[in-house]
Amino acid sequence: MTETKSRRSFLDSSLSLTTAAILTPSFTLAQASSCDSVRLPGAQLFTVRNTLENDPAETLARLSEIGVREVEVYGLTSNDSLFGLPMEALKVLLDKNGLVASCAHMDATEQDTAGIARNANILGVETIILPIGPDFLQFTEAGLRIQGPQTLGELEQFAEMMNRLGKAFTEHELDFAYHNHHVEFLDVQGQIPFDFIMAYTDPILVKLEMDVGWMALANANYLDYLDSYGSRVVSVHLKDFNGNRPADMGDFFDAASNLVSPGAGVMDFGGVLDRLDALDISHGFVEIDSAPEPFSAIESGLNYLKSIHSCP
Repeated sequence: MTETKSRRSFLDSSLSLTTAAILTPSFTLAQASSCDSVRLPGAQLFTVRNTLENDPAETLARLSEIGVREVEVYGLTSNDSLFGLPMEALKVLLDKNGLVASCAHMDATEQDTAGIARNANILGVETIILPIGPDFLQFTEAGLRIQGPQTLGELEQFAEMMNRLGKAFTEHELDFAYHNHHVEFLDVQGQIPFDFIMAYTDPILVKLEMDVGWMALANANYLDYLDSYGSRVVSVHLKDFNGNRPADMGDFFDAASNLVSPGAGVMDFGGVLDRLDALDISHGFVEIDSAPEPFSAIESGLNYLKSIHSCP
């Protein structure tokens, strides 16, 4: 793609402003909310994907029993079924267990926005989230690999694709957001991809679901990023980082194995929760990408987050 000089100047200016914002947090912890908007964290269903695919009724019942009240769906497409159930039947199960599905991860390869919007409306979903770039994951003989765009041109194309998706979902009266991993914080031609993407996407059309665990794995300051982009953040993935960075950041499951339940790692979740309140971020979901005991991981994470919340 050929880029005009004015477009490049605008982008460079936007990135400079972004960097300045990150270096100057917008508020201090002393300014955090006085508990007017206390939220109970929910759960991303990807954490319990193995049992969910086999027995959705039992899985949703168990989540309800451990105190989950809000869930985030994954793999939403234009197909009229999910987890082996017709959309209407899945909605009945959610209601039966007192679960609200406010957000949904779409299938990254799906392009039928009208079909996805139809299914979102059946489930009561308000925000559609692109969980990863369509080409970021590669299935190889060595295992699942993750790699983001490698040039600024590729990053620009990716941002333009998200603008298109955001516009399409907005026309269906749905919000659209992007969920990060760690690759968006690994240098590409002297730029941090996440900052580039944020500067190049329309903040009205493209919101954010910040995954603070993946950000910590990439050694990005997740609290400063929350401060800087809080007005665009509609949801946060709540997972901890155990402090071990793999030598090969491209091995998806090796990288994910260092992401653990909140409270089991080294992250500052007091600071994260303060910002959810102060920035009026509506949704937070516990998600552990690779959990040997997924229900226990969710339950312990929920209990920890509730125990450190500053509200009475």
